[in-house]
Amino acid sequence: MGKHGGEPVFGNVQRRPRVTQRALTAALAVSLTALVGCSVTSPSPSGSGASSAASATTTTTTTVTTTSSTTSPAAATPVAVPDTPVGRQVRWVVAQLEAPDEKTPVSDHFTPGFLKEVNEVALLSLFMQVRGSGPYVVTAYRGDQTRATATLTSASGGGLTVLAGVDPSGKLDSLFLRPRTSVPPLADWAAFDRATAELGADVAVLAADVVDGRCVPRHAVQAAQSMPMGSAFKLYVLGAVAEAVRARRLRWDQQLTVTDAVRSLPSGELQNAANGTKVTVEKAATGMISVSDNTATDLLMAAVGRPAVESAMTAMGHHDPAQNRPFLTTREFFELAWGTPNRRAAWVKATPEGRRTLLGGLSRGRLPVPAAAVTTPAWPDRLEWFGSPNDLCAAHVALQRLAADPATRATVGAQVRAALSDNPGVTLPETVTYAAFKGGNSPGAMSLSWYVESPAGPRVLVLMIRARDPGRTSDATRIAGLGERALELLVR
Repeated sequence: MGKHGGEPVFGNVQRRPRVTQRALTAALAVSLTALVGCSVTSPSPSGSGASSAASATTTTTTTVTTTSSTTSPAAATPVAVPDTPVGRQVRWVVAQLEAPDEKTPVSDHFTPGFLKEVNEVALLSLFMQVRGSGPYVVTAYRGDQTRATATLTSASGGGLTVLAGVDPSGKLDSLFLRPRTSVPPLADWAAFDRATAELGADVAVLAADVVDGRCVPRHAVQAAQSMPMGSAFKLYVLGAVAEAVRARRLRWDQQLTVTDAVRSLPSGELQNAANGTKVTVEKAATGMISVSDNTATDLLMAAVGRPAVESAMTAMGHHDPAQNRPFLTTREFFELAWGTPNRRAAWVKATPEGRRTLLGGLSRGRLPVPAAAVTTPAWPDRLEWFGSPNDLCAAHVALQRLAADPATRATVGAQVRAALSDNPGVTLPETVTYAAFKGGNSPGAMSLSWYVESPAGPRVLVLMIRARDPGRTSDATRIAGLGERALELLVR
């Protein structure tokens, strides 16, 4: 959940390529954040054949750098980008990571087939989020007339790999942005703690073995501290949905209907769906976790009811569910935190019953909050979903226990395991055989959480970060890199 200079994302970082709209970003993505790729035809990174084709053509080259901050990428030597059909589009993409193109519509640069899969709003959101980890310079490039791979290096030494392809008209028919971490391998948890301290933010960490259904710490820093969870709260929604299916109050194939009353802001896909669009509970649940779809989340909360999600927090081991009552939908969060009139002060002062009264006065039609308004942290005003690393570890374990229970395995096990593993968030250590991931971010907050299985046994990693200055949590590439390195330590 969050925002990096543009569209809000309850997101993840990275996702396996397939023909669909994806948004870290996630989280971080992130996911975490939306450092993801979108492709209608698979981009083919150019090899020797591509280089020979390129060498047969005389081209004009342009050196491309971005200068969106006062810091220049350290020791990064820019290279020339050819004036080929794909090279021109690569230069345009890099320019979007410096500042948005206000003269040329996005549709002028992408094929209709691509835009059918990934709409303009999602693309602009992607560029805005990636821009937060810049500036970048192009430090490597290879390609022919229609396919290219470019390496973008950021000030921290990390950056992106851009894979791009164009059709005969010169428009992009494939684009993939893959984050590269600048975090070197870490020798031990002490080295990890030193690296996270450099973020200049409040950090809470838990690395734990799962023993007899409990989280047994291997390494912990403020693991009992309540922190803003961002989209990691969706683990509790998934738990409530799975329980409703188990109790036969809901079916995975049951149809839910998108309307303006549940339409939220990005990330996700369903916010762009027309009124009346039908989606199954299973598809909504997968989208809620894998692309952190906010509209899918609110659809599922409407289907199970707010009390069911509040009960799920208790059942899944949250140490203080009362701090999240009433449990907010994503729409409610956006309107309370960034809507007009400003309701933050009223929320802080209100009792739980008073807060429920505030929710009753919110809009019931199209959400009256522009994405561009989502800028200042809301968590200091107690507007968020809160939990500790211990809580998220317990939530992951509870979901895996539900999936493995012989009494529920046949009805919910496969669906829960699949939804949680559809997007691993980062590149996983080779020894990991299964990974469940949920991350989230909001202005000034980011969370990453994994349950992994490997020969070392089941283990959980939770990394939570908060800062009143949202810039402290905006380098999603570096934070994701810290998560990758921590996973390597976890499964040793």
